[in-house]
Amino acid sequence: MEKDIYTLIDTALKIGLGALISGSATYFVARHNSSHEKAKEERAFRRQILQQAALKLELAHFKLDEATHPFWAHVANKDATPLTSVHEDSLKHNLDARNIISEARALITLLGILPLRKSLLEIEKDASKIYEAVAKNEVFKQGTKINDIHNDVRRRLGECIETLGNHELA
Repeated sequence: MEKDIYTLIDTALKIGLGALISGSATYFVARHNSSHEKAKEERAFRRQILQQAALKLELAHFKLDEATHPFWAHVANKDATPLTSVHEDSLKHNLDARNIISEARALITLLGILPLRKSLLEIEKDASKIYEAVAKNEVFKQGTKINDIHNDVRRRLGECIETLGNHELA
């Protein structure tokens, strides 16, 4: 009888230890998978925001082109479009570009890419200079300066997009 009790205790201990080991292993595997899944979701979220910001910067690039090209087309082609209409279109496209850059800057700030945020603030200031020249009807008077600012802004937007691409790869 004494042997039966020892056998029973032995069996109970083996079952209990087996359950404890199995439960612990299951817990740690589930915890590891959960943290891995969370990191995967965070990477996907970051990639999605980077892509949104890059698309916004590309759209801003396009809008800034739209803001300045009507003037040069007007001059080159002796376009019959009234100059006031060209001014209005230019102001609208420039404002759209600045708003889009601001949206991209917010996304970039969310990701914590602060040097890029600073670059976009400077780009917005330069786009504002173009806007002011158009609003003051000084486009033709300041044509070379506006072209230089526009080309510099386009170059820096391209650099920002490239930087975003490098952050996605990291």
